[in-house]
Amino acid sequence: MLHAQYNGHINMAAMPFCRMDQFPKMQLQTALPSQMYAPHAFEGILELRKEKSRDAARSRRGKENYEFYELAKMLPLPGAITSQLDKASIIRLTISFLKLRDFSSHGDPPWQRDGPGGSKSNKGETP
Repeated sequence: MLHAQYNGHINMAAMPFCRMDQFPKMQLQTALPSQMYAPHAFEGILELRKEKSRDAARSRRGKENYEFYELAKMLPLPGAITSQLDKASIIRLTISFLKLRDFSSHGDPPWQRDGPGGSKSNKGETP
């Protein structure tokens, strides 16, 4: 007598005297990993994953917001204004500020905070 170890498939060579068409209702079923656990346990695991994902997203948004408002505080604007800006405005104003700063350093003559020559001077005076 031939013995075959079941591995999820029927090996017809191991069953030479058996034809599958003689047993049309014979079906072999294997459980999927998701079916091996009770349905409520699987749903609980899924809910925990969703909650963990939501918490991670909330944390990322918090860190992102912190960096945006740190950037806003660096803009040459009063704090009362920068604290009210949304993210798009912070980015837009930062880009404008950086472009102006770059332009001022390459202008002809270069701009300086104290005016030309490093000190305030009146028009019409000759050095």
